[in-house]
This record gives sequence, structure tokens and C-alpha cells, in this order.
Amino acid sequence: MKKPNSPINTQNAIVWKYFYALLVFSITSCLKEKTQPRYNERHQIFHNTGKKSGTSFTYTLPLHGSQTSPDTLSSLNAFLNELEKAIKDTFRGGFPDSVEFSSLRRICKLLKEKTKIIEEWSKSNIPEFISACHVVFYPFSGPDLITPISLFPEADTIILVGLEPVGRIPEFRTHSGKITLLIGFSDIVSEMFRLPFFKTKEMDTLLRKKEFTGVMPLLLFTLTLFNLHPSTLEIILIDSAQKTLILNYEEFVLMPPAIKKILKIRGVIIKFIKNSRERVVYYFSENLDNAHLSMNKYFSTFIDRLNGFVFFTKCASYLLHNSNFSTLRNFILERTSAIIQDDTGIPFHFFNDTIKWQIKLYGDYTKPIKPFGGYFQKDLFEAYRNNPDITKLPFHIGYHAQTKKDPIILAIRK
Repeated sequence: MKKPNSPINTQNAIVWKYFYALLVFSITSCLKEKTQPRYNERHQIFHNTGKKSGTSFTYTLPLHGSQTSPDTLSSLNAFLNELEKAIKDTFRGGFPDSVEFSSLRRICKLLKEKTKIIEEWSKSNIPEFISACHVVFYPFSGPDLITPISLFPEADTIILVGLEPVGRIPEFRTHSGKITLLIGFSDIVSEMFRLPFFKTKEMDTLLRKKEFTGVMPLLLFTLTLFNLHPSTLEIILIDSAQKTLILNYEEFVLMPPAIKKILKIRGVIIKFIKNSRERVVYYFSENLDNAHLSMNKYFSTFIDRLNGFVFFTKCASYLLHNSNFSTLRNFILERTSAIIQDDTGIPFHFFNDTIKWQIKLYGDYTKPIKPFGGYFQKDLFEAYRNNPDITKLPFHIGYHAQTKKDPIILAIRK
């Protein structure tokens, strides 16, 4: 009878696997190919074309290729099962009735109510081809998965980009570990509800705590909270030659430390089930200014596959107003089929061409908060002032926590 593989044999196989991967990387780099960097066989590019009546809607959709075998899902499934139980216990009072857990219960309920309001507003105000789009590109998102899931409830692919690190699945085995982690979630969710945006410095501090180390636990928490069941978790890594390696999470965990030091973690891919259909979320930890985009060839290659996507952003620190983000801004204006943003996204004057763009305004527009006072847009102010029939927003989405005068600009390519 054949003996089962021992842990030592399994680890040896893993070591040889990554030695081979590095050898391939090295040979490829030495050849100095002049062609564009390719995704490896684990990250095939799937091209498709779709048409929506009345609107040209062509897209190319990047998908990761492989299915995760059941054996590689043990850490993910164990964490999700325990997380789901812990969330239920939190709402049922299974944990101590402390200030932290009372706050977490209250805020999670309010957060669910808010997302329902956003989803209902989207159904009534956003054209179906946008709310049910295939790809949503959301730069400067941080770990905000809640907003795009609410605004684009039928989207197949959501691409998030932020500066926060990817992180890992935290330890969640003991009762005290669950309490510690849920209190951490409470801190972050409380900040999310108090302000509908992530303050980069504060969020970086929260996400670098021992129990988090990055956005991955928060993304999984968000999906679990809304009964969306993650089925696959993969890590995106690059080597010094900008070659991409995509691994199942368990393969990444078993990777020898010497190999981990050579590769950099740049993103995570999470597939989940919603309405009996599989969707996918990408999170990339990237700086999107011109200099970094020119250096990060793997990411530039990834987004270069996108066409006809819906662009969404909010609370983006007015970065797309600046010349050092012109590469990303021009890419969006050339490739997107529709834009939904607040005033911190692409400046309003880029949509003056009424032959190219159809504009619809929602909410209110007022002077930007400090320290962004220099980004006041007179043309946008006039557009709101000259249109008294603009529909107000039933939710708060931007920087104006006090006045709740948040604008939403919908620009559809004609």
C-alpha cells in the first residue's frame, strides 16, 4: 500500500516547485525579451465583447486561471467558518456585552441598512448597464469593498487599489483570539461608519496591528458580514524582473522563507458567490502616480487589458487633479465607458465635451474641506447652481461629514 506523503516530503516538493519557478524567472530575465511581460499560466487573460442597447460597451476581462483544490482551502475555510460563527455570536450576544461588542453590533446593523439604501438608490438612478457592469475599477479605494458592492450589485469583477499592505489571514483559533480580532474589526468598522472614507495614516496604523497586518482580513470580514461566501483566495507576487507569480493562499503559506524574501506581495484575488454566481475581487497594493506606474510594469500590463470598464472613486484626495497622476487620468478617460465619482476624482472640466459625454449630477456641491480648499471647481459649482432639479442623495458618501453635501457625478460616454 502506498504511504501517504509526509509533511517533510510535501515541504520538499514545495521547495523544488519554487526553485523551478525562480529558475524560469531567471532564464526569462536573461533572455531580455522585448515583448510585453505576460501573466503566467496561472493568470490567463480572457477576452470578451459585449453590447448593451443604446451604448457601446466593449470590455476585456482579466481572470485568474486556476481553481483551488479543496486541500489548499483549509486555512481559508477554517478562518471563514470561525469568522461566520463569531459574527453570529456577536449579534446574538455570545461574547461579553462590552462597549466594543455593543458598538460592533450596532454599527454593523447600521452599515447593512446603509448599503441597502445605496443599492436601492443605484437601482433607481444608475443605468442598468452600469450597475450590472462587468468590471468596476476603483483606484484610491483602500479596503473599501462595501461601497462598490452596494453601487454595482451585479458587477462581475471589482478592482481595488490602495496603499495599504495585503496582509494575511490572522490566527483565529482561540476564544481570546476571536475577541481580539473582533475588537479590531470593531475599531475599523466604527471608523468606516463615522467617516465614509479611510484616513490613510489611521487606517495604516490599524491594519498593521498584529492581528491584521493588512487589508485581507477586512475584505474577508466584509464579504462574510454580507453573506457573500469567498471560495478562492490567491496571492499576487512579483520578482525583481516584474514577472508575476500567482499562488493559492496555502501554497504561499508553505513557501520557504528564503523564497518569500525574493518575491514581493502586490495583491490578492478573492472569488466569492453572490446570487448563485461567482464574482471576483482584486486588491492591489500600489502607488498610482506617474513615476510608480512607469516602474510597475506588471500592474500597467494588467490594467492595459481593461477596456470599457466603469470607473468609480470617492474621497480620493483630489489626486487626479494633479499633473503627477495624469497617466492614470488619461488612461481612464480613454478607456472607460462610464464614470461615477465625487468631486475628488477627475476634474469636471474634462467632461465639457457634450458630444463625447452625457452628464448627470446628484447630491450637492460645496467648497472642499480643509486641507483641499484649493481644489474648488467653479464650473462644477455653476452646473449645480444652474440645475435646481438635481436629486439629493439619501446617503453620505464623501468628505463632508458635517454638512453631508456630497456630489455624485455620472459621466457616460456617448
